[in-house]
This record gives sequence, C-alpha cells and structure tokens, in this order.
Amino acid sequence: MRDAIVQAELLIMRMLKFEVTVVHPHRYLLHYLKSLEGWFPQEEWDKVPLVKASFAFLQDFHFDAAILDYTPQHTAVACINLALQCYGVQVPYTDEADGGVAWYSVFVEDLQKDKLWEIMEKIMEVYEKEPDAK
Repeated sequence: MRDAIVQAELLIMRMLKFEVTVVHPHRYLLHYLKSLEGWFPQEEWDKVPLVKASFAFLQDFHFDAAILDYTPQHTAVACINLALQCYGVQVPYTDEADGGVAWYSVFVEDLQKDKLWEIMEKIMEVYEKEPDAK
C-alpha cells in the first residue's frame, strides 16, 4: 500500500514536471491596487469599491480551471480592469481612449489588449456556469 502511494506521488510529480511552487495572483493584485490608489483622488477611491470587486472577481475565477492558462500578473490586471469597467471608472493620467498608453502597461509590459479582454471574458464566463447539482 505504501509503495503504491509513493508511486502515485512520483507519477503526479512527473506530470507536474516537478514544478510544485505556485505564484498566486493575489500578491500582484494587492500590489497593483496599492499603486493605483495613489493615482486616484482619495474621495473617488473611497467612493467606488474597486478593491472588493477586484478580489471578488479573482476569488470567483478560481472556480474555473482557465485561471491556470494565464500568468498571475495578467490575471490580476484583468480582475482590476473588469472592476474598473463594471463601475465605469477611468484611471487618471491615462489616455487609453485616444489610443495612448494603457494604465496596466506600467505593471505588465507584455499584456496586449486582446489578451486582456480574453481573460476578462473567461472571468465573466464563471458567472454564466450552472452550479453542479448534487
């Protein structure tokens, strides 16, 4: 019995390519939100619950295996951007509407707009899924 468990563990480790350290997007989300807080006037930051919404989106996205398809940095930016879109908030000091630099380019240089929207769509798909009937 003990040998079977060891063999199963070894098989799982091989499947994971011995990569068992995981970087979660929560650390990036917290860092990005703390940085963004300095960009907003305090009254506006306090008025809109961007932090709560961003963390709620991230928490809910963990119910879908698609979260593993994206880097933690991209996932964190997508959660924040989805919260910004939901509340209709424009990040100060950016000119995204005019085709300028996106606010998230400060945090993640390799994220393209279409990839960002793809991740946001995956997050929204979590809410469209039917709960498992037991």
